[in-house]
Amino acid sequence: MPNTHDPYLDTVRRSLNEERIIQRQKKLQTKELDKNKKKSFFAKQINLADYIYLPETLQNLFLLTLFILIPYLFGAFILFILRVQDMIKEVQTFTFDSFMLTWTIGYECLAFILLMLIVKSAFTFKQKQY
Repeated sequence: MPNTHDPYLDTVRRSLNEERIIQRQKKLQTKELDKNKKKSFFAKQINLADYIYLPETLQNLFLLTLFILIPYLFGAFILFILRVQDMIKEVQTFTFDSFMLTWTIGYECLAFILLMLIVKSAFTFKQKQY
């Protein structure tokens, strides 16, 4: 049976092969276009799902929590280094004003550090050759 000639089966095989060839040609064309396009450092696409492995429903909550906690802890660390004795008294008497001051100091310090890292990455960015 496998040696029998079936024109319908041959037509289906031929059309499937043609579709594969067309798909390969499209892929090659897009790769060539991507090679010709020069991507700059600031044109790169960033997807948070590549870095944070959480369901999408929890990502926003997680980022909000980090947005609040990390600057506060960093600011508390900076204030602790700058004035150790007064900081112990402030920790014992927690007010919203002291929280916001600590958070703001931490936020500004972290923002400065991150901006400097971004500028450094932009200067050292090299185009990948394929």
